[in-house]
Amino acid sequence: MMRVLSIRNLTKLLCGLTLVSFLMPPQGAWSNSVENIWLEGINRFRVLMETSEDQPLPSAEVVIPPPLEPAIHPEASLSSLLVDPGHGGIDFGTKEKKIYEKTINLAVSLLLAEELRKQQIGQVYLTRDSDVAVSLQERSRKAKEKKADLFVSIHVNAVRHKRDRSASGPRVYHLSRHALSSNYERNWSCHDKKNTSRNVGEAEANTTMEIEGHLSSENLEMPSLPRRMELVTQGDSLAHEIAGALRVGIPARSVPVLQANFFVLRCTDAPTVLVEIGFLTNSIEAKKLQDPQYQKRLAVSLASGIKNYLSEKAAPTIPAAPDSLVKVPQDSLPGSDSR
Repeated sequence: MMRVLSIRNLTKLLCGLTLVSFLMPPQGAWSNSVENIWLEGINRFRVLMETSEDQPLPSAEVVIPPPLEPAIHPEASLSSLLVDPGHGGIDFGTKEKKIYEKTINLAVSLLLAEELRKQQIGQVYLTRDSDVAVSLQERSRKAKEKKADLFVSIHVNAVRHKRDRSASGPRVYHLSRHALSSNYERNWSCHDKKNTSRNVGEAEANTTMEIEGHLSSENLEMPSLPRRMELVTQGDSLAHEIAGALRVGIPARSVPVLQANFFVLRCTDAPTVLVEIGFLTNSIEAKKLQDPQYQKRLAVSLASGIKNYLSEKAAPTIPAAPDSLVKVPQDSLPGSDSR
């Protein structure tokens, strides 16, 4: 005779792409275990449990947990998102022959904004929608003005030395963990030219990190240390989702996720990533970066990564069992006799 058993341990099951955790408390003193688990399709699984031999219940009462109310989770959405086409106007960014980074940045950013609007995940703004110069302070200030939940800056990479011209592929940067240091603000600023004339890539000494853009005399406050702690964590998650989507969408063998102290990363009060979509100094990649179809593929991949990040934030969780349990008399349970 089989009795109703419970799963005593916290068991984790892979359901599709979501890791689901659940806990069922034991009933009385019954011992039980999970022997095996099979995944059956995306949203189904089967559990085989070993049971002990039939024996009388050890007490007159069996403890049953009350039903749990389902957790409510919002849809993946944003209030607003700011797309930042790097450089512009007199600030060309990286230049290779007659190809200007600022032009490619704008083309991909416009396509990205269009793709995000199609998905209706929030208001989408751009720091520029034409060939105009925008200061670094203005870019970060606009994120605050629009109350942006995310900030995505689009750039194109380059290398210093001819021997490195084979370098290719995107890189995704988020705020460095150095920002969690208490003396970070002594070394980095949001209102003068100290350490801001060039991007300082911590993981790629062989690449030329292009001029970020020009600074104005406007003062801008850096987010507080507790806020930077949040931004580092959220930026890291966003960067990995975008990198994963680019790997699949372009496709690319690898898309490194790196840390940096770029102006827009350290001075924007929103989870921020800076995406280098490719190398203009690689002749093959330079041609692709000018191709409207490839630009569209980049934009779709970037949008997919952003959506994946939002979906991950809104992923459902199973609430833990409450401390209070309901006691039910033994004789009120169906099939609880000793037959």
